[in-house]
Amino acid sequence: MRSVYRFIREFIKEVDKKRNKWSNRAGFVEEMPGKLTKNRKIREGQRLHAKKVLASVDEVLTEYDGSRSAKDRITRLNITLNEKLVTLKALDDSILSAVEDGDIESEIEESENFRGKIPEALVKLQSCQVVHDQQENPQSQETHQQT
Repeated sequence: MRSVYRFIREFIKEVDKKRNKWSNRAGFVEEMPGKLTKNRKIREGQRLHAKKVLASVDEVLTEYDGSRSAKDRITRLNITLNEKLVTLKALDDSILSAVEDGDIESEIEESENFRGKIPEALVKLQSCQVVHDQQENPQSQETHQQT
């Protein structure tokens, strides 16, 4: 068992040596601004898609009739918006770690303003479904409130 631990420690040391060697290359430092630019472009693409999904939320809410297909559509939107939230958070964090110190505050504000729209839409979707379910089943709601 000790030989396995020794092997792992040696392997980690080798990886650290290689990482230090690679990070000291001039090309590595030049590559970071390119990565920041690429991540910003990816984030803009993700935001564009999120805007389209957010726009469809209002459409779904106005057309919601409690049917199986309407419920399925709300479920799909919930999944998509939750995934978008996670993706945008990861991109925002990556961008934040690479921006200049003077840009951090504005970057945080911009990110939070956009991402804040997603939970609002999720709450609207959930509320619509709950209200419609309560209207469909008022008797089960009364029973639930009495217990």
